[in-house]
Amino acid sequence: MREFLLFDFGSEIGKSGIERQYNRWLTGTAGSLQFLVDSSGRSIETVGEVPSVPGNSLRLTIDLDLQAVSELGLEGRKGAVVALDPRNGEILAMASAPTFDPNQFAAGFREADWRALNTDPASPLLNRATQGAWAMGSVFKPIIGLAGLQTGVAGPEFTAHCAGGLNYEGHYFRCHKRGGHGTVELVKAIAQSCDVYFYQLGAKLGIDVLERYARLAGLGDRTNVDLPDEVSGLVPSVRWKVRKSLQPWHPGETVVVSIGQGAMSVTPIQAAHSIGGLAMGGVWHQPRLVSDRQMREINPDYDSPRPRTVAIDEEHLTTLREAMWQVVNGFGTGRQGRLSGIDVCGKTGTSQRVSNELRIKSGRADFEDDAWFVGFAPCSKPEIVVAALLENAAHSYYAAAVVRDVLQVWLLNRPAATLTDGSKTLAQSPERQL
Repeated sequence: MREFLLFDFGSEIGKSGIERQYNRWLTGTAGSLQFLVDSSGRSIETVGEVPSVPGNSLRLTIDLDLQAVSELGLEGRKGAVVALDPRNGEILAMASAPTFDPNQFAAGFREADWRALNTDPASPLLNRATQGAWAMGSVFKPIIGLAGLQTGVAGPEFTAHCAGGLNYEGHYFRCHKRGGHGTVELVKAIAQSCDVYFYQLGAKLGIDVLERYARLAGLGDRTNVDLPDEVSGLVPSVRWKVRKSLQPWHPGETVVVSIGQGAMSVTPIQAAHSIGGLAMGGVWHQPRLVSDRQMREINPDYDSPRPRTVAIDEEHLTTLREAMWQVVNGFGTGRQGRLSGIDVCGKTGTSQRVSNELRIKSGRADFEDDAWFVGFAPCSKPEIVVAALLENAAHSYYAAAVVRDVLQVWLLNRPAATLTDGSKTLAQSPERQL
């Protein structure tokens, strides 16, 4: 690897994660001594010395309290949690489970221990936050809602009657609620996560429009977080399928993608990034673990990456915020994410690994559905967005509870808003803003 060519054999270097990303900044320069020796190789005197230069310190944007509660929420589970500030992209917490002890790599492995770690089916060496991609399920629905609103398809007159499923192109696509949701419009469809509404909306929009808005929200591409080996996930399209399999795209595939299933896959950091930018009104900041201030110390020529912006109609943004407020605080599917003292908006997601029939028939734990929740607060002026993925957790309310706990710690540490009344300054808890 070219990046390590300047290091001597046996040097300790960062091989993964943040230590690899900023290896040159963290690594100092080894010193040396020159000795005069006799014919037997015995040292007679020191004739020269080059002092060593210690490496530099690196301050991350990680908040210790949020990181601790994120890791506690993943204890005994497989999954990931990512919390970031959508106003600047700074990552406040990033946790992946199961994990490993990095000290083992510095001390050296026995062959058996390395083999056990490397072949563990739970993949502890995988940073699930940036290197693993899963179907995001219904967390995708606000983005589909945005596509419908911006194109004029999902206006107030567009409703769907959900009786528990939809016959489309000779196939029956079930809703997660067997009895159906009745007649729903966009806000209720997002709040109660009605699949039938989004089957119909997705079919009207078509796969290429779905792909365009998914990519607009940052899906299908790396976020360019300052970590190595980030994966891009996948947003399918007609062109993608033809290139991959030389097969045409079928309308039924669009229906499946419209609820975040099928060939589509995202990373947890993408989920936080995409919903965070949507919550900000169409402003997506590049996620990073090192602040601008620290980066300017590392590289005086550093130029802050500009956020990616997209014009979103304010009325459409209000509709989506109302829907995601209802998910948590009203009649929606994410009530486990509710907090006293501040409004939380969010979206639940449950994504299938296999068909329901195979999952029930097999009884295998690793066939259980994955659980997602992405939440942000405060709803009208977001300061934090948190995404949680729990593999095989079966129900999204488990992920919502993890996000709630992270937001609870953030709320406790958040400075109280103040009101000035004449000569008095009163501490005030944040009220509902919508």
